[in-house]
Amino acid sequence: MAAGIPAVQKAEALWGAHADIGLALALALALPLMRALLDLLVFKPLGRWAVCKNRRSPTKKESGTIYKYKESCWKACMNATMAVLAYSATELSWLRNTRGFWEGCTRLPCDFAVSNAVRIVYIVEMGFYIQAIPYLVFWETRRKDFLESFAHHVATLVLIVYSYWLNLTKVGVVVFWLHDVNDIFMELAKIGRYAGRDLLPNALFVVFLLSWIATRLVMFPGCVIRSVLYDAAAVAKENGITMHPHYEIFSGFLIFLLCLHIYWTWLIMKVLWKVLGGGSADDVREEDDEKED
Repeated sequence: MAAGIPAVQKAEALWGAHADIGLALALALALPLMRALLDLLVFKPLGRWAVCKNRRSPTKKESGTIYKYKESCWKACMNATMAVLAYSATELSWLRNTRGFWEGCTRLPCDFAVSNAVRIVYIVEMGFYIQAIPYLVFWETRRKDFLESFAHHVATLVLIVYSYWLNLTKVGVVVFWLHDVNDIFMELAKIGRYAGRDLLPNALFVVFLLSWIATRLVMFPGCVIRSVLYDAAAVAKENGITMHPHYEIFSGFLIFLLCLHIYWTWLIMKVLWKVLGGGSADDVREEDDEKED
């Protein structure tokens, strides 16, 4: 958006803020109901067929595997939905010229208009993470990296609300897309493993690994964090925008997410070592659970 957009259009940039937050809260209440229905009607029957071929009642171990199968089915569907929405709202030119994240911002909150596509992405992402935090704490399978996952969910929700409040939505949708797209392959690989397959999970793990490196370790720090640290500061200086303390807070949360990415990369490398040694792409966070079973 050019710096000289009409004042009326600037004023309308966040006209739907209260409605969007209300919709996100409503979605946060609706998603567990949607998940319960999909679990009952789709994911559980598929899990029974995949894990025990629906020939008999599942054993205790198989019931636990079906539960994790359902979790991964739900996450794969949500990640795919959010990735498609984020991609549709992203202008690829922003990745080639990252100053585009900030151009048109002459004050904070940024005063460029927000498209309906971007608003929909924020509603869905905000609603998802609002309900994802209690789900992680009370219902999802407890894994070794529970604390890191909890910190990730909280930091992500803070960044969603904070970037929405400051209207840093251009860079926000790119962050969503970079994070959601590779999680699809991770969950699909886990679905294949829970179903007792070997070749498919390993192949999907390789795709996941490549996409993880490209999005989380290259594009996220190279495009997003670099642009926040340097491009945003340059545009702010040109337009006389006072950035503090938002600059430090926003950058700090993004760098914190990058630190989590590095930690999870170490776990992924452990899985890769197992695959190269002839094993399967097992989630190393679940090893203790499997030994107990």
